[in-house]
Amino acid sequence: MLPALSLVALLAAPAAPVQAEPGPETGDDYFIPRRRPAEGQEGLYSKPFLYAREGVARVGGYVDLELRNEEGKNTSYRAHRLVPFIYASVSDRVSFATEIELEDAGEDAEGGLIETEFAFIDYNLTDHLTGRAGVILTPLGRLNLLHDSPLLDSTDRPLMHTRIVPSTLRESGMGLLGSWVRTGGDLRLGWEAYATQGFKGGAQTAPAISAANGFRNARPHKKVNNVKAYTDNNSNMAAVGRVTASPFVGLEGGLSWHVGSWDDQNENDYGAYGLDLHWASGRWELDLEGVAVGLDTTATAKAAGVPDRMLGGYAQVEHHLYWSALRHVGGDEDAHLTPFVRLGREVIDNPASVADNERERVTVGLSFRPNASHTVFKFERQLNDESGALADVDDDAWLWSVATYF
Repeated sequence: MLPALSLVALLAAPAAPVQAEPGPETGDDYFIPRRRPAEGQEGLYSKPFLYAREGVARVGGYVDLELRNEEGKNTSYRAHRLVPFIYASVSDRVSFATEIELEDAGEDAEGGLIETEFAFIDYNLTDHLTGRAGVILTPLGRLNLLHDSPLLDSTDRPLMHTRIVPSTLRESGMGLLGSWVRTGGDLRLGWEAYATQGFKGGAQTAPAISAANGFRNARPHKKVNNVKAYTDNNSNMAAVGRVTASPFVGLEGGLSWHVGSWDDQNENDYGAYGLDLHWASGRWELDLEGVAVGLDTTATAKAAGVPDRMLGGYAQVEHHLYWSALRHVGGDEDAHLTPFVRLGREVIDNPASVADNERERVTVGLSFRPNASHTVFKFERQLNDESGALADVDDDAWLWSVATYF
């Protein structure tokens, strides 16, 4: 009993303050010398950040709120995302970055309260090559990497990012990334490639991949059956990567891939291949993105409803309006309106039918940014159509939302 009381007393006692001393040579009055902590305080006061000459971590994030009016459902607000960022420079070559996502104000219908969106360590090997390890954003297309609510003009992400590339797609792994810029020119090449855990499709007799939901229930960051989040369901690592080329400022094209084995038995492979294009000129912007997926399926997996192919894509065009009157409303010279139109389509093989599961979506909207892209107010009309093996349902919607970085 005495040892337990001593431990309680130690934890309850106020910690002895660490006295600042002038830094060596610099005369920095706020330098805390690297010395052994007092006896009994090693675990509490031996953290490296306590002994740094200056702050090495930065905290930021973004938040959004949505109002949705969808046919056949109640009109409702949704406190969708609160996402704190923590970025840290550990040394000249080592850095750390993480996003911690709270969805639906911390209570998710799927059971997750708080999720790690990414958390990785970067080691700068050269000016053109960096090693990365941890929970990474999967570079399958451009939007999965650049998906923050304040960056997007629409409330909902494109249709293909619901089931085929279920955003935000992330997984544990390690690999390399880098870039090269031609001296004296605008040409820029970029690349990243990783060995990751891959999708968790489950057993062939009870698969998590389906015609109804695509890859959504097989996401790497979710627990699937008895396989924990961010762990693999088989012994085959996935290969993931993306290469980009930008011949001049305002134009970038990308090619991405994600290949591996999806089932617990390690018998069926999959391959997902994506193309993306971003073009910006003056006040106009155009985004194109598409993905094609092929899956090996045994007779058992096919009978259980695993599709053997999935296709998806979208095209979005937008025009930025910098009217002088908007500066009085926004209070910023960068205040602007952006009308946009997006067409999206996905096709997923349905083993139970001669037809495929087909969905189309047309989104017409308007966003208002009162400042330099830190804050955005969004309003849009969403028209949805189901065909093929799917019965068409009344699910068109009006959406309004606001999002901001902080």
